Amino acid sequence: MSWPSGLSRLVVVEWIDASSFDGWRPQGSMLTAVQGGLGCRSVGWILYESEDRLVLVPNLSEVGSVGDAMVIPKVAVIEVIDLAEAVNQDAVPHRLPGKPIKRSDG
Repeated sequence: MSWPSGLSRLVVVEWIDASSFDGWRPQGSMLTAVQGGLGCRSVGWILYESEDRLVLVPNLSEVGSVGDAMVIPKVAVIEVIDLAEAVNQDAVPHRLPGKPIKRSDG
């Protein structure tokens, strides 16, 4: 078994998502609706980071794969919270070497 390596930062990213509003509205009402944006929080390991994007993966497998990557434009990011700094690292669940993962398929 080979867990993915190099994914040392487990984070919560607070960001504003793109939104759309259909239909006709008075101008003031539309401005109020679009100015707030849709606040989001995503949790995952940082797979890749550049000047303009942050790529998170929330899922890791014991065969070295990552799943469900999310690309967040940096202009949308409000804050990145490092969970290792926010909580005791021992509290982050992980599989201990040599211990099998309990499977529900019997």
